[in-house]
Amino acid sequence: VMDPTTIIPTLLDLSLRLFDSVQQQRGRRQQTQVEQLSQASELFDKIANTISDSAQCLRRGEYPAGHCGEMAEYARVLPTLLTGIVPTEQVDRYVAALMEAHQVEQLCAYLNHTDDYTRKHQLDQMHLAAGTFRAAAAVVKIQ
Repeated sequence: VMDPTTIIPTLLDLSLRLFDSVQQQRGRRQQTQVEQLSQASELFDKIANTISDSAQCLRRGEYPAGHCGEMAEYARVLPTLLTGIVPTEQVDRYVAALMEAHQVEQLCAYLNHTDDYTRKHQLDQMHLAAGTFRAAAAVVKIQ
C-alpha cells in the first residue's frame, strides 16, 4: 500500500517525464505504427480523465470509487503502447510509477485530514498532472 502523500507527486512527476519523453522522441518515431500512436494518445487521455475525475470527486468530498482499478488497468496496457514511442529503458519506469500511484482512492482519507490550503494545492497538482497527460496525448496524436 502506497503512502497517500506520495501519490499526487508521483502522478505529476510521471506525467511530466512522460511528456518530455514523448516530445523528445517525436522525430524518431517514423517506424512506429499509426494505430499504436492513436491507441497511446487515447490511453493518455483516459489516464488524464481518471486523474481529473478523481480530483473532482475529492474536491466535493466524495470517494472516487473504481478509479484505482481504472489506473491499474492503464498501467497494465501501458508497456505495449509505450514501446517505440518512448526510449525502451524508460518504459518499465513509467509503468512502475503509474502502478505505484494508481491508488487514487486512498487520497480521500488523506485529503480529508489536511488543511484547506494543502487540500486545494494537492487537487490543483492532480489537475496539472491530468493536463500534462492530455498534452502528451496531443503530441503523440500529431506525429
